[in-house]
Amino acid sequence: MGPAYAIGSGYFYNSEEKRVYFQECPIDLSPKQSALFDLLFSYRGQIVSFETIEYTLWEEDIVSDSSLRTLIYRLRTKLDHKLIETFVKRGCRLN
Repeated sequence: MGPAYAIGSGYFYNSEEKRVYFQECPIDLSPKQSALFDLLFSYRGQIVSFETIEYTLWEEDIVSDSSLRTLIYRLRTKLDHKLIETFVKRGCRLN
């Protein structure tokens, strides 16, 4: 599995592979979910603003609030929901 960082609740993140594992089983994430997780991991413990998430994941494209909320929701459903905390009108944080 290579170098992996414990992120809590039995989950690990391999930053070289950009893969999330539960114990030793990889979690199947979409490319956008994987990019979001990698961004949150890069700023672990800090709130990443919704604007930063939008710019990093969609660059110059305009994205709706519902698309962003859906992406965050779907990522949280694949993980222990306590790992990612959402702050209304501010952003998200990987705990």
